[in-house]
Amino acid sequence: MDYKQILEDILELDERITIIRGFGDVIKHSFHFIPEMMFREFTKDNYWVVMDRGADELIVESMSSLVCEVETEGEYEFKAVLKWVPGDYDEMGRCTMRDYLEVEHIEFNFQQTFLEREREGKISELLDFDNLFDI
Repeated sequence: MDYKQILEDILELDERITIIRGFGDVIKHSFHFIPEMMFREFTKDNYWVVMDRGADELIVESMSSLVCEVETEGEYEFKAVLKWVPGDYDEMGRCTMRDYLEVEHIEFNFQQTFLEREREGKISELLDFDNLFDI
């Protein structure tokens, strides 16, 4: 195995992509009368970076506008590859399009519905063994 080549490939990829993993709530939004599944309030607390190229605000912006290809509303684990798209400048050096990240690939893994999560929370409250004998 050529570790030097592996290292060079990873460093080259690090210049062009961001890989993130995380969890988020996916709900049905109705924009322009077309229902689409999207993340509810995607923030920097929803993910962690595996390999980085983009700033938090670019990642959040990219994932917040993503239409999720899932069937059911609920909590999902996701793994995503985001591609760095450099900005564009006119002949005077003025920015005509700023840098952004575009979702190249994403995988979703269904965790639970909102009803299941609420039910589990109530059971945890009832069976709170840590505070069972607090008076």
